[in-house]
Amino acid sequence: MQQNQPILLTGVNGFCASRLRAHLQSFGPVVGLSHAELDITDRSACARVLAQHRPSVLIHSAAISDMRACESNPERSYGVNVLGTEHLAIACAETGTRMIHFSTDQVYGGTGSSGPHREDAPLRPASVYGRHKLEAEERILRVSESFIALRLTWMYDFRVRNLRTGRNLLLLCQRAICTRTPLTLPSATPRGITYVHEVIRQIPALWDAPGGAYNFGSAGGLTPYESARLIFKLAGAENLTDDLLIPENEPAGTYADLRMDCGRAAEQGITFPETGEGFRIAFDQYGW
Repeated sequence: MQQNQPILLTGVNGFCASRLRAHLQSFGPVVGLSHAELDITDRSACARVLAQHRPSVLIHSAAISDMRACESNPERSYGVNVLGTEHLAIACAETGTRMIHFSTDQVYGGTGSSGPHREDAPLRPASVYGRHKLEAEERILRVSESFIALRLTWMYDFRVRNLRTGRNLLLLCQRAICTRTPLTLPSATPRGITYVHEVIRQIPALWDAPGGAYNFGSAGGLTPYESARLIFKLAGAENLTDDLLIPENEPAGTYADLRMDCGRAAEQGITFPETGEGFRIAFDQYGW
């Protein structure tokens, strides 16, 4: 990465990017772009912004990540998550910019096989969001094999003033505890769930990494329901667990094993704590 060139960050007001921006500033100037500043569905606007800033790296986090929104409006999802991503990839190729694209573990939904999944596993995503994210990966890697797609897990953080919190598991548990409102969570879908700051601190290790897809996050065999039980315990609310946490009855064949094998990232010196250990790290850092 060239120190005198900026890092461009799309979706800067999003959950991960709003936190990532501050971390990246130690590596050089950072230009954060919101939807108001760049509509990625406009190919000419993407080309213009990349030509103006000529960044060394583009970290593309902008997306429609609400899976229900993607299902209800697949055309809009396709325009943003697939075509918008491709527009940026083409503009990056024209300016010699390295692209790091945020993808998702939902590409493994519908595989019908048990995890942990490797990046080269056969894929047939069941959701619109997963299918569109996979197609976006394929399109950017056709533009340049040096580009990177990060298959991210569900992430979480405590509430931080002036930063987007999102619908993350830690916040859902906090709300349930504070309001004594029952929380229903999937109990048959094992997946990694990652402390967002663990993702953030590892991204600079990708500056010179080989291109392609990377599973990027905490491994673990816990379901969201099991993870929530651990959060309740760490929060000192274990006595409320049975009253407030309700396991969702997922009929056989309707759930997917989203666990990922992160061995390829580990080859680059990138490792993540297991899901349970990540929760303990987060609680320690925030002084709980």
